[in-house]
Amino acid sequence: MRQFLASPMLRLRSRIVGMETNDKEEIELLTVKEVAKLLQLSESKVRDLQSTRHLPFIKVGGAVRFEKREIVEYLKRKKVAAIL
Repeated sequence: MRQFLASPMLRLRSRIVGMETNDKEEIELLTVKEVAKLLQLSESKVRDLQSTRHLPFIKVGGAVRFEKREIVEYLKRKKVAAIL
């Protein structure tokens, strides 16, 4: 039964664009694989960051998704300023 429930999620497009919130903003959801590519990390490292709650995530029907806006904010927080 679990496999049956997961299979529709696998068929979903990896990005959901056009979903609106109350603020009328678009939400773009990314998979672990897409976040790994964006951050230039391995998928296992992204899963480590997710499991230790360093990366905010959303569970959709048992699948883990990341909001692109929050991943970009994470990168900005991790930026180290140059010494001049």
